[in-house]
Amino acid sequence: MRRIASAVAVLTTRTNRGPHGVTVSSLSALSREPLLVGICLQRQSASLALLKESRTFAVSVLTASQAEPARRFADPQRPRGRAQFDLVDWEPDPYSGAPLIADALSWLSCRLVTTAAAGDHELLLAEVVEGVARDGHPLLNFGGAMAAVTTLEAAAPPAHRATPDLSTVAVDTPLTRCEGESG
Repeated sequence: MRRIASAVAVLTTRTNRGPHGVTVSSLSALSREPLLVGICLQRQSASLALLKESRTFAVSVLTASQAEPARRFADPQRPRGRAQFDLVDWEPDPYSGAPLIADALSWLSCRLVTTAAAGDHELLLAEVVEGVARDGHPLLNFGGAMAAVTTLEAAAPPAHRATPDLSTVAVDTPLTRCEGESG
């Protein structure tokens, strides 16, 4: 499963105990009508309990240049509450009040619809109620490490080549596994 590349995002929520964030790489688009996303978190994660409590959250899909926020919110030793956002530029999501990471590739405002057991994880099914997308390159999780597509040919490949050259994927450092991350 580590050979499947996936976008890296920071999922945030706001509870009566303050804001909370966690790095995830299990974000999936599930439906267009209504617009639904799925996210998997480990059953014992603090993030899961907080999300189930608040029922609303925000997702910041990170750009290739945002490895530091990804590491920060994947670190189980990070501060709790508002302090975990001290070193990150953010603004409140108009829908949920949860932090949106500045300069992210996209932002999603979500409402939790339901959850379902999925082995040692729980699947969160959420409706996207608002969203914003920007141009840029995504931060990816591949093989347990952060990766970025550095270039991608926009034109059709030359006739002698049946598929585009995929050797342009640059692998960075390992993505620290966090308490909520699905593997």
